[in-house]
Amino acid sequence: MSFVPIIDPAAPNCPLCDTKFIRVFVDRREYYICKRDMISINVKDPFVGRWKEIDNKDEPLLCDNPKCRGRLKWFGRSDGYMKAICPNKKCGFTVEITGEEIKK
Repeated sequence: MSFVPIIDPAAPNCPLCDTKFIRVFVDRREYYICKRDMISINVKDPFVGRWKEIDNKDEPLLCDNPKCRGRLKWFGRSDGYMKAICPNKKCGFTVEITGEEIKK
């Protein structure tokens, strides 16, 4: 397995930390990755760059911590994987759901 990272100026920003994704080639497939948040997405996934567009303004994802209840930043892929984090540094709430959990 080969791993070739490329800094791509056209890459979208990570919706969780707002830094540029790194484009990598793994076994002839292209992915965007964020090492900080440990997430990856295929470059051809229809969700790439659309997280803010898809975000529901009327019913936002809110933090489950009753002391916080802040608006979560989220990342999702078409295979059903989703990760959401609370941007409040004092809270630190994180939820991660895989596609297999949704199918059950």
